[in-house]
Amino acid sequence: MKARSIDFLFLSSFVFLGVGIYMIYSFYHRFDSSNTLVDRSYEVQNKILDIESEFRSMLANQRSYLLSEDKDYLAKYNNKKVTVKKLTNELDSLVADNPIQIENLNSLKANLKTRISSLNEELSLMEKAFFSAKLIRKHIIASSNDSEQFIQEIKNMNAIESKLMKTRLASKIDGEKKIPVLFSFIILLAISVIAFTYFKLKTVLNEKVNLLVHKRRLVQKVSKTNAELKHYAYVSSHDLQEPLRKISIFSDLSSEALKNNEKDKLEKYLKKIGVSSKNAIDLAKRLMNHAQLNEDEQDLIKIKPSDIFSKVASELKESNELNITLKYSVEDTPELLVYPKRVEMLFRNIISNSIKFKKENGSEVSIELAYDKLKNEYHRITISDNGVGFDSKYTEKVFNLFNDLKLHKNSSKKSFGLNACRKIMESHHGEILAESEPSVGSKIICLFPIES
Repeated sequence: MKARSIDFLFLSSFVFLGVGIYMIYSFYHRFDSSNTLVDRSYEVQNKILDIESEFRSMLANQRSYLLSEDKDYLAKYNNKKVTVKKLTNELDSLVADNPIQIENLNSLKANLKTRISSLNEELSLMEKAFFSAKLIRKHIIASSNDSEQFIQEIKNMNAIESKLMKTRLASKIDGEKKIPVLFSFIILLAISVIAFTYFKLKTVLNEKVNLLVHKRRLVQKVSKTNAELKHYAYVSSHDLQEPLRKISIFSDLSSEALKNNEKDKLEKYLKKIGVSSKNAIDLAKRLMNHAQLNEDEQDLIKIKPSDIFSKVASELKESNELNITLKYSVEDTPELLVYPKRVEMLFRNIISNSIKFKKENGSEVSIELAYDKLKNEYHRITISDNGVGFDSKYTEKVFNLFNDLKLHKNSSKKSFGLNACRKIMESHHGEILAESEPSVGSKIICLFPIES
């Protein structure tokens, strides 16, 4: 993934988060407004109920004064009158957002003004001598209808406000339900985008780290290959000179022997030429095998190494170039992810080495393949033989490129070298070890890592 895509994902996540916070704020603001409106409706209802209560009290005190002429009732009437006017005026700001209630309030104020004027007029009639108690009661009864009409207007306003409050309360409850859901959704969405971006970024970083590790391994591999090539070129030219020089010398000697008709010497020189030729061929084969290791075998395949070993051992047994008896036993192994051709070369080199270094005067070579697991980290394949063995001080040197170690004091043969085998195991990220005891035999241990 490109860096621009990562930047876009990060930007998107923060945009989502910002939009989410804004939406939550807006919704919360509307929810808070709903709370305010509900509280206002409660307050309007309470004011309306207070107006009704105070108006009834004002009316009762006015009538009580008319009937009893007690000045306390008159004082209470005047106080209630002021209170009713004050409460009515306080409704102005509370119903300012409701045109219907504004209209009802204006009508209520007009009726209140009319009722107060009428009540005051009744009080003024009280001062006239001809206004008897009978007439007062008659006047009170006549004005009751007007008072009830005023009270009915108050109740109508209360009913309208009650209906409005139900609507506002339903909106508030709906908001209370939606806010947590909306908040959770926005937060989860933002977290999901951030998490997705994080894992994508982690993947990109891992890819870059793996690429750097791969490049470092390639550099190390190239450096190691260059060093091997230098040694390869030196050893190749040096080792090839020896058999070719001998062939040249013994060819000249053979020509002289042929001229002098020295049959015994000629036969001796020709045998030496044959040995030198065989050594040159062996070296050429080793060079070819080593070169093949640098060719990429693309496909890793799951296969049983024991099957490959059996195939190679069977082929070498049938070829029987050295006229020996080859016996082998193979313990079954699980399927491993390997390069089949390389593993075949690995086993061929090991078995060929065992055959070459059989015991002196022995015509039978026994080879055994055993399998187990080492610390649950490696598949351990141990190949044992009954050959001449070698001193333990050579266990590391046998893996050197084209070594010419004389591994046994009674043997004139030189080892093939197991450097190719080491390279094969390294290509599998494994290890190869050697254990040996003179006159007893050798063990080559191949450690294949257990796949994670």
